[in-house]
Parts: sequence; C-alpha cells; structure tokens
Amino acid sequence: MTTTFKNAFESYFPTPGVYQGIIVDVEDDEACERAIFHVDIDEGLFRNFWQTRNKNTCQAPKFFKYFQSYRPKARWYFQNLLTRLEEANPGFSLEDFRQAGSDGTSECLEQLKGLKIPILLENVDYQSPNGIRSITKITKVFPEIQ
Repeated sequence: MTTTFKNAFESYFPTPGVYQGIIVDVEDDEACERAIFHVDIDEGLFRNFWQTRNKNTCQAPKFFKYFQSYRPKARWYFQNLLTRLEEANPGFSLEDFRQAGSDGTSECLEQLKGLKIPILLENVDYQSPNGIRSITKITKVFPEIQ
C-alpha cells in the first residue's frame, strides 16, 4: 500500500482514552435548549489537534463536540457540569457566572471559553448509507479515572 498524505494524516488521530481538553467555543442552541461545547485536546502529542488540523485544511473548522441541555428537566446536569468546571479551573467562579445570567444565554456561555475539561474519547460505530462507519467522539466529560 502506498502511503499518501491522507493515510499519514489519519494515522495521526487521537486514540480512545482520557485527555485534558480545553473549551474552544460554546454555541447556544436555543431551539433545542442546549449548549454545544467545541473542545480541543490540551495536552501531550495531540495538543491543539483540531486547531492545527483546521489551519492546514480548507475545510470548515471542526472540534470534538459535547452537548449539554439546560432545559428545566436537565438543569441539574448543567449545574453539575458548571460545578465541576469551577473545581477544575482556578479563577472561574460559579458565582460570577450566575451574576452574568445563568439562563443559557450566549453572553454567559462565553465565560466558559478557555476552561479546562477532562474528556473521554471513544470510538463509536454508526450506520451510514455506505455501511457501518466509526468515529472518535467525546462520550463523557469529567470521567472518573479508575
């Protein structure tokens, strides 16, 4: 098999495991009442993986994505995520976040950019029109390391 740029580049992809991530961007998906976190790896060989890859391609920017609902039924999960972010990021204050308005608005979500967030990457199979495909995605944030 001939090694091509594509083959070489795909071999340089994060393997499943726990990584220290960094929140690069946060979108407010008001229609679904959820926050979409765009996360990059912030340690080791794969540090700034997506930021580097985005610079070297002509494709739209990509990042690992993590979705968190802030609907009233799921508010506890969103609150738990914020509490864990506060514990993991000295300088980030949940009280300051609340004062900015913790109703899921874009302005208050902006405060979350640049925060560290431990992530678990796993390979997930899905059915596509071309057969079963596998992608690497965030399956958990703040995984309990055993």
